[in-house]
Amino acid sequence: MRINSKRAAVRAVAIGGVAAAGMAAAPAALAVPAGVTVAVPCNAGTLASDVSGASSGEILTLAPACKYQLTGTLTANTTLTLRGNRNTTLAGGGTGAKFSILTVGASGNVTTANVNFTNGYSPTGLLTGHGGGAIYNNAGGSVSVSGGTFSANNGGAANDGGAIYSSG
Repeated sequence: MRINSKRAAVRAVAIGGVAAAGMAAAPAALAVPAGVTVAVPCNAGTLASDVSGASSGEILTLAPACKYQLTGTLTANTTLTLRGNRNTTLAGGGTGAKFSILTVGASGNVTTANVNFTNGYSPTGLLTGHGGGAIYNNAGGSVSVSGGTFSANNGGAANDGGAIYSSG
C-alpha cells in the first residue's frame, strides 16, 4: 500500500509521541487526525487505496483536470470528503465492466464536492441487489453531493438510480 507523504509525516511525529508516552498510547497516536487533507495524484489505484484506507474525517483532494479511470468500485466506510474541481472525473467501466463508481458503507459518511461521475453501471437492480450506477449508499450510510455532474450512469437491470441509489 502506498503511504502518502502527509500521512507519513503525521505518523512520524506521532511515533515520537509514543516513545515519550509509552506503548499504551500507540494506537491512538498512529491514527491520522481528523481533518487531514491528502492530495491524491491522478492515479485510479492510488485513489482506491486512499479511499479504502482513509481515517475518519480525512479530506482527499483530487487532482485537477484528472479523469480517474476506475477498474472497480471505490468503497468508503468512514467519514470522508472527496474534493475535486469541475474538471475532476471519476469514471466507471460503462457497460463493459459493470460496477458502481462509489459505494458508501453502512458506517460511511461521504461528501463529494465538485466531482463528476460518468459511466457507472450497477451490475444489478432492485430485484436482484442494488442500483446506483454512480453512487450506491447502504442503509445507515450517508452521502452529500455538491457541484459536479452525473452523466451516462446506469442503475442496472431494473434501472434503479442511475446517478444515486440509497437503500436507507
